[in-house]
Amino acid sequence: MTKQISTCALIGAALALVQTASATPQPLINTATATTLSKGVFEQENRILWGHSSGADAVEFSHELEYGITDNLEASVYLSEWSWEKGAGSTWGSAGVEVLYSFSSPTADALGSALAVEAQFGKDAWVIEPQLHLQKNFGPVAVLANLVFANEFVDHDVDAQEFAQSLGVTYEVAPSFFIGAEVEHVTAYEDWKNGSEEWYAGPALHYRNSSFWVTLGVNFKLSADADDASDIVVGTKFGFLF
Repeated sequence: MTKQISTCALIGAALALVQTASATPQPLINTATATTLSKGVFEQENRILWGHSSGADAVEFSHELEYGITDNLEASVYLSEWSWEKGAGSTWGSAGVEVLYSFSSPTADALGSALAVEAQFGKDAWVIEPQLHLQKNFGPVAVLANLVFANEFVDHDVDAQEFAQSLGVTYEVAPSFFIGAEVEHVTAYEDWKNGSEEWYAGPALHYRNSSFWVTLGVNFKLSADADDASDIVVGTKFGFLF
């Protein structure tokens, strides 16, 4: 009887691990993991960012559908990205696609790495954005880093470029609960001129189970260069597994 119970417990634990490994929950707001969905798995991911500065409030929304083509290759469709600004109302921004390929595992290899290429298409502009995701897991601790370059091509106006680097750390307090923190540095240009810098940092909380995950983070502006940037950004990400 004891052996049967032990066997059932082991099988249950193994199934739980398989279900968890199928998803790619994001434990931080600005720094993405270097993992991909398992083959044949769908995930619907959403992001909401509320930016506040004196006299101005804006909220950005993003809705994305992801699919694991293979265990290392993931394709995504950005169904819609739009925003709401105090005094101006809501504005539709863009839709797009992304391809993410994982080269190595953050647990089985010396360093986990993945490369993503994202393309966004709006009414008067389009954006191409390559991203490098790095990650290493040390037991309950995960260290993540992202390098991102975005080039926005605008009709009848100046183009915009943006470099972003972020570094984050998460700690597994319990199998379903994580705490973390991250720092992000962004440099923005207009036709490669008039560069401005932004520094943000803050904590994050993350919860996950086999079919759902949610992350809540707060980032504070540390720099004074970009006067029009939000002083505080409260963000949430959440995803559903199918």
